[in-house]
Amino acid sequence: MNSRSRKLRQERLKDRFGKNPIENDEIVTGRNRLDKIKIYHDEKCEQLGKANIDDVTWNDLEMDQVFLRINNTKSYIGEQILYHCLHNIDIHRNWSEFENQILYYTNNEQGRIQIEDKLSFIGKKEDNYYLPTLLMHPEYWRIQSRLIRRNSLS
Repeated sequence: MNSRSRKLRQERLKDRFGKNPIENDEIVTGRNRLDKIKIYHDEKCEQLGKANIDDVTWNDLEMDQVFLRINNTKSYIGEQILYHCLHNIDIHRNWSEFENQILYYTNNEQGRIQIEDKLSFIGKKEDNYYLPTLLMHPEYWRIQSRLIRRNSLS
């Protein structure tokens, strides 16, 4: 990537910081991806049990709309983690430390843009949303050795 296109992308990241993603038409594409975004959440619930906020409460509170409104993530995994975190509010979390992290990136524009720039390279490709399923179910990607298969036939 040349320095001009990198500079333009970084300027766009700078301009969009703190802005409503709905104003960038990202909500339309986000709404179309919600079924894929929730794959990670569904996998984690299957693995660990129910979420703190069940689907009925989630829908009653119209949390999909809240998610779409605050989703300024730059990668598919960022979307998936945010969606899952909104379902699992940790009451024991150190919220002052979390606030300090937010303030750091709010006040450190150059550091924030560098991280967002790197995360934007991961992107939001449709196939990537299925990676949690692949990684959480190693039985889907085991490759049997031909040697083992031959020995089991004899």
